[in-house]
Amino acid sequence: MQELLFLAHLYFDFSIQKWESFVLGHSNLNVLFEQDIFARRTLRSPFPKNGGEARARAEHLRNYYDRAIHYLDPDYPEALEKLGPSRPAVVYLRGPNPPPESELIAIVGTRKPSAFGVTNAEAFAKHISARGYGVVSGLALGVDAIAHRNALPKYSLAILGAGFDSIYPRENEDLAEEIVLNGGTLLSQFPPEQVPLPINFPRRNSLIAALSAGVVVIEGSEKSGANITGKLALEMGSTVIPLLQDYRNSGGRGAIQLLELGATPVRHIEEALAAIAVRFGGWMPQSDARQANLFPQAEFRLIDYQKKSGLSLGAAIASLEAGVLSGQYERLPGAWYRRKARLHER
Repeated sequence: MQELLFLAHLYFDFSIQKWESFVLGHSNLNVLFEQDIFARRTLRSPFPKNGGEARARAEHLRNYYDRAIHYLDPDYPEALEKLGPSRPAVVYLRGPNPPPESELIAIVGTRKPSAFGVTNAEAFAKHISARGYGVVSGLALGVDAIAHRNALPKYSLAILGAGFDSIYPRENEDLAEEIVLNGGTLLSQFPPEQVPLPINFPRRNSLIAALSAGVVVIEGSEKSGANITGKLALEMGSTVIPLLQDYRNSGGRGAIQLLELGATPVRHIEEALAAIAVRFGGWMPQSDARQANLFPQAEFRLIDYQKKSGLSLGAAIASLEAGVLSGQYERLPGAWYRRKARLHER
């Protein structure tokens, strides 16, 4: 049955719900071609005439990806469960399996960033990577490409809107190879030979939102793909950080829209990371050693923590209280805290 799923997914487009209703009564791949049960994909080559031809073509298509993981496989990304029945039945990978969502932050934005957008995309990607997070984006021109490049040589996850033989845009083919060569991952819900159609990219955006602990929207209009990704992430309960700009430009209006929907306003990068990390116990990857260096003593005051960490008072309280909940700290009278165990770098 697993082989049938892979073969069918190479040529047809279907939801998990529709797939499961099909396999209950069929095990013959020819039925797919004869009855055209599922919507056909837009592939570069003609569709196979029968199951035998499909199997022969599949051997060639396997050259384009390292692994194809179906939704019942233990390696299937757990975070995609957020998408429910609409999640892809199969995902294709080049490079290692992506880490859990708690270790990934998405950076998205316009294909034509302003100087503000370029500067912040570079700064956020570099800072997020330095703190031990992987950077997720969609390999598009502009902010996406800037984020991926500035995450290198550390981990980056690129979510594609087409098959691996149809990197879009073509200008980013070399960047895609750099990501893999540096230990990053290319992931697509689309099989090889699937061409990049406009309808594919909202689906790509849903995977970016699902696979990330939080989404930083650098610049994007109200109807942009970046804002769509932010809205999807908010619906999934993730933290969304839109960078605030003048409301008179499109990026500023897009940020205001996300704030009205529940996004988190922040003043600087550290505050953004703290806001995202609160969902997962309040501590960012590689931050434990940094905090131990700030406070080598076991006990310290809230006000000292806030000043040395560079966080706002509210973000400092949220971070420490999350540490209390996770067992890393205990709260003492008089706004003091005590570290319960020696912190160490992950």
